[in-house]
Amino acid sequence: MKRILSYLLAIMLLLPGFINYKVLKGGSIDVANRQINLQAQTDGGIEIVARRPYIRRGEIGLLAIKATHGSNCRIIASYKINGRDYSSVRNLVAGKDGNLLCTWKVDEKTDTGTYNIEITCGASRLVTTYSVQ
Repeated sequence: MKRILSYLLAIMLLLPGFINYKVLKGGSIDVANRQINLQAQTDGGIEIVARRPYIRRGEIGLLAIKATHGSNCRIIASYKINGRDYSSVRNLVAGKDGNLLCTWKVDEKTDTGTYNIEITCGASRLVTTYSVQ
């Protein structure tokens, strides 16, 4: 039951980002940025299962990954507030099925822009991005 609730939560959190993606698809989305993200997702040790690529200030960010079961993962998200660089570090352990869910709240004062998320699980490393609108 916990697993089903986790997936439902992930779907509910991803839906607004997906809608934003569809609305902005023809406009201001950086095509090169999307290509880099797709290439990053093909890393053998870490796979991005779901993420919210576009997050508004005050909303919840979401990143679901699949790694080797029981591996220690470090997730470092960068962001800016009033032009100053900050980073948030989360240390999580992948479950028996290798799935890992990371959520965070984007501060109301976070500057708009695109930021990196660095994921390290064991010897595998992956970098992806998210955009604050």
